[in-house]
Amino acid sequence: MTTVTMPLPVPVRLRPLTRGETAPVLEVFEGMSENSRFMRFLAPMPRLPGFMLRVLADPDQDRHVALVAAAGRRAVGIGRYVVIADQERTAEASFSVVDDYQGRGVGRMLLDALSAHAAERGICTLAFTVHPRNRRALALIRSAGAVTEYVDGVIEGRLPTCRDSLATAV
Repeated sequence: MTTVTMPLPVPVRLRPLTRGETAPVLEVFEGMSENSRFMRFLAPMPRLPGFMLRVLADPDQDRHVALVAAAGRRAVGIGRYVVIADQERTAEASFSVVDDYQGRGVGRMLLDALSAHAAERGICTLAFTVHPRNRRALALIRSAGAVTEYVDGVIEGRLPTCRDSLATAV
């Protein structure tokens, strides 16, 4: 995977999260406020349960792809997608950015890299579930071309990644 650098005081680079690498997952989680955690996980999350840490730190970089955005040695964001079992061309995607890097392009960098990676693998739709009050995440996925709708208290978004899926995104 190529390295992407953002124009920030400390360059932010993307790299794959390796299997069993828990430190970046914890660092990003701990860098998020209570509200940011709620917006990301759609539930109160004062601490990251062990089972969830194990799942989040276990990408195979095939069906579960995870990228770390790092500013120097500090993990400032993580984006991921997981292929949906019965929908091989669709993956559920999410991203988390530490509070002091939100609104600085890290989420966009993660989203663009995940979209490109998914398209290369034939995954033509990234699906998102977003809290209706998470204005930044909604603005980000919509600006990337996601079609969104309100369903059962959350916003569901579908972002086409392959050229052939762009015409059918409605």
